[in-house]
Amino acid sequence: MAMIIYNISFKDIFKLLFYKKRCPICKCKMKLITERRFLEESECSESILNDECYNGKVREVTYYYFCKPCNKRIKISEL
Repeated sequence: MAMIIYNISFKDIFKLLFYKKRCPICKCKMKLITERRFLEESECSESILNDECYNGKVREVTYYYFCKPCNKRIKISEL
């Protein structure tokens, strides 16, 4: 079983749902990209929600937008 850490705040979730997904530079539509990274595999790492030991893989999920004409990655907080 894997533990997943999401790098997104409540403010960013609001922007993800309600803001226009337009590039601030060229005003074109952007595509939402989900990046999943493997952080570590350990026998006992502390859980974020409670102080229990967790055995298994730890993954980090990050969301950002990609503008194809500009070829830039834009964080949700920059919208």
